[in-house]
Amino acid sequence: MIIASQKRKENVAEYILYMWQIEDLIRANDLDISKIETNIIDKSNLDPAQRKQMVE
Repeated sequence: MIIASQKRKENVAEYILYMWQIEDLIRANDLDISKIETNIIDKSNLDPAQRKQMVE
């Protein structure tokens, strides 16, 4: 979560809002990692290292 790390260092309020949005995305996908991968992670153009980090 590269964006989360940056926001946490720069502005705590933005970090909290970002994490709230991430939580909403996770809940919208029924807490199912396969749905999250299909609907969110696969649609992002990430290299394999970044993709692995997102899944973790």
